[in-house]
This record gives sequence, structure tokens and C-alpha cells, in this order.
Amino acid sequence: MKKLIVVMFNLIGFIIVVSCSLTETFTLKEASEFEISNITCVQVSESVYQSFAWNVSDEVYSYFDCEYIKVDFDIDREFLSVWPPSRLEDDTYVLHVSTNFEVSTNGEVINLNFYMSHNTKYMYFKGINGTYRSKNKMSSKFVKMIERDSMVKSE
Repeated sequence: MKKLIVVMFNLIGFIIVVSCSLTETFTLKEASEFEISNITCVQVSESVYQSFAWNVSDEVYSYFDCEYIKVDFDIDREFLSVWPPSRLEDDTYVLHVSTNFEVSTNGEVINLNFYMSHNTKYMYFKGINGTYRSKNKMSSKFVKMIERDSMVKSE
């Protein structure tokens, strides 16, 4: 009986690992139509409802160039629906990304907002045909850089 239970758990674990590895991944260019080199400025707000932002260093750009997966996640509902604003409910850094990339259909410059949850450390953005999330949690070095800049600017 114990052997059967062990075999079942191994089989379930194998199925989970295989199904996770089959998730389609996207580059930033595939998910948003622009590359890291198109980013001209990144400003970070400490929370969704906070009005001030600060510029971050050039080193931060490299963290956007990661693998993303398409997810069924409503950024507006998850991060922007609390009213009146509540710091307890609002657990997100907002990274306001300005680019020099123009959409050919209407000639407008694209400015993306990335949302990084304080709790999960995943980064989300609205891209082509849906919402994308970083495949992996964002690097602790990246999070510390943002938190360090946050503490410096809020003093």
C-alpha cells in the first residue's frame, strides 16, 4: 500500500513538472512589441495610488528583459480596484516605463506600466492580447534596488 501511494505521488509530481515546463514563454518584444533598447526612462511609484515617482538607474533596465508567460490576471481588478485607496490593500510597486517606440498605426508613443507585487515579487504588465507575468519571481537584487531607492526618496 505504501509503495502504491509513493508511486502515485511521484506520478502526480511528474505530471505537474511536465505541465509547468510546457507553458509557453514570451520575450518582452513578443509580448509588448518593443525591446529593452527602446526604454528611455523608468520611474517607480511605491504603491499604485501614490502620485510621486523617482527615476531608477540604468541597471534596472536589464531586469525587464526576462521570460514572461501569458496569464489570466486582471491588473485593474487586482491592483487598481480598491477605493478609497488603502495601503493595506495596495501591495504593488508600479514601474512607469517610457519608450521611444512608436506604434505605426496611430503614431503614439507607448508607455507601459509594470506592476510588481510586494508579496509575490512577480511582475505583470498589459501586453499584446492579454496580461503577462514574469515567469520567475523578480531578482532579490532588483527588489532591493527599488526598496533602497524608495527609502532614499521618501525621507
